Amino acid sequence: MTTPLTLDERERIVDSALKIQSVRNSLDTVPSAKIPAMREMLACLKSVDRSLREALGYVRGLKPGPTKSERRLT
Repeated sequence: MTTPLTLDERERIVDSALKIQSVRNSLDTVPSAKIPAMREMLACLKSVDRSLREALGYVRGLKPGPTKSERRLT
C-alpha cells in the first residue's frame, strides 16, 4: 500500500496536470503535419495526464472527490 500524498505533493501534481492540459490544448490548434511525431507526443501527454490523475485518485475511484483546488482539472 502506498503512502497518501501530502497536501504539498497534491498541489504540485495538480499544477503539473494543469500544465499538461494547457500543452495539449495548445497543440490542438497546430496542424499535426507541422510537428514531427505529433501523434506520439499527444499520446505521451495523454498518458502523463492519466498517470497524474491516477496519483490524485481520479482514476479507478480511489478518491471520493476533488479538493477545491483540484476542481480546476475537470
